[in-house]
Amino acid sequence: MKKILFCIVCLLSFSVSADVASLGNKIDQDNINMGLTLGFKYYEGRYVEQDYYKAREYFELAANKGSDVALSMLAGMYAEGKGVKQDYQKAKEYLELAADKGNLPAQTMLASLYFDGQGIKQDYSKAKKYFELAADRGDIKAQEMLGLMYYNGQGTEPDFYKAKKYLELAADKGITIAQAILGVMYAEGQGVKQDYQKAKWYLESAADKRSAIAQAMLGSMYAEGYGVEQNLDKAKEYFGLSCDNGEQYGCDAYAKLNKKGF
Repeated sequence: MKKILFCIVCLLSFSVSADVASLGNKIDQDNINMGLTLGFKYYEGRYVEQDYYKAREYFELAANKGSDVALSMLAGMYAEGKGVKQDYQKAKEYLELAADKGNLPAQTMLASLYFDGQGIKQDYSKAKKYFELAADRGDIKAQEMLGLMYYNGQGTEPDFYKAKKYLELAADKGITIAQAILGVMYAEGQGVKQDYQKAKWYLESAADKRSAIAQAMLGSMYAEGYGVEQNLDKAKEYFGLSCDNGEQYGCDAYAKLNKKGF
């Protein structure tokens, strides 16, 4: 009889312990949800007067319970000096915590901080690491930046194959610089089989969105007749557009054609 009672007591103790643990988890989750809800409410000024100081307090409540979203928001606030004194070091610390929990915006933002060296020591290797994490999860900005890093050899040896892989992902989503660089790669056969038709398609897509690089490259193609019928008037037009958008090569090429009477 005593053994039976002992077993019943054990089972009840286990049940109570499990319920307490479950309740503790629920309270933690409730605190996270409350902190995030009120944090965003004050951050965005939804139905209340915008107040970054109160937003920070509520995000901190959620962050202390392990919320990666709250950590990411606090990082942004420290980076931009919203409700706090601007502090890139603290921003980096919060971003690292959030990124290690798999927060996608935090991975991209941390990579950008390391790439730009904004308030912290520039580190292309770390930038590449976090851009890769985000790019492989479909982040457009990370795909664009990683493609450019492989193309330019930043934080890695130049790798046109990998550059093409990530630039195509970004270009397919309409990213102008990715389209422009892919156009250059196909025009010059950089890591791909030279293909002027593909080059023209990518370059025109980027040029229509005022890419000075793409406009200058199209100018060169029409000036030399590479993959298109030579047309110096069209070449001059593209060089002029490129110049207007800040590309010195376009200005120089335009001046040369102008001197020749075109």
